Amino acid sequence: MSNLQVTAIDVIDNALKNPNYAKDLLANPAEVFRRDGEVEIPEADDENFRSYFFKIASSEVLEGLTARSRSVDLLPQSVEISSRAIGCTGCKAATYTLAGALLAIGVAGLATLTTGSAVVAKLVQLGGIFGKTIATDAALVFLRGMAAVLSLTLGTIAGEICRYIGKC
Repeated sequence: MSNLQVTAIDVIDNALKNPNYAKDLLANPAEVFRRDGEVEIPEADDENFRSYFFKIASSEVLEGLTARSRSVDLLPQSVEISSRAIGCTGCKAATYTLAGALLAIGVAGLATLTTGSAVVAKLVQLGGIFGKTIATDAALVFLRGMAAVLSLTLGTIAGEICRYIGKC
């Protein structure tokens, strides 16, 4: 990960420090993650991503963002936000497109994946962004094993990916 690269985790972390940024993130998470977190979200998908973000964000992250958006002072001591919650929420935001692609591929499509498939490359890339080196053959094996969760929600699929990456 380059020093200039801003991840989805940094977006959340920055929003927890800046009231205006927190307001922006709560108002339009797709725009903020696309602009500052390098998350690939089609502009036509902004409302879907907004709904998705509020479903996958941990309650402690949402509570912290809401508190920060209302105050320039330090967050109340009652608002404790673990780095794990920030990392998991950021990872799930970043895996939105990959999880959607897996849903589109479906269970039958998983069997056709190769080490050269775009979704395999995306998983390897996301692992690198979040500090985990993933070999393409290991990524392929993991993705082929996702068949059991593909019938579930986008957030559940993202959660499985982020558990594999080590952020949830």
